Amino acid sequence: MKVTLQSKSVLDDFMAMVNAKNLFVAHSTFSSAAYILSNKMEKAFIVKDANTIHGGARTGTEVTEISVLEQGEQRNKSIPDRVAWMMSTPETAVSLHPFH
Repeated sequence: MKVTLQSKSVLDDFMAMVNAKNLFVAHSTFSSAAYILSNKMEKAFIVKDANTIHGGARTGTEVTEISVLEQGEQRNKSIPDRVAWMMSTPETAVSLHPFH
């Protein structure tokens, strides 16, 4: 999967997300709106218990839910602690499931 990082104007960044074939939908209205408005998206990725997609996947888009051990415990930790947790979490602690 090709990953593109971009940091331009808010509109350019938003349109890049709307036109993406693959999108990580964060717990934010910015990525959620891109998910809703896209007609090109083939795959979306969400984090278990931290997504704004309600009512299941949209037609034509495969949504994968990411679940990580100790994920819920990170919510109230400082940002540096959460980053350290993300960087040190082994791949074996991450599981992917179809979202319904």
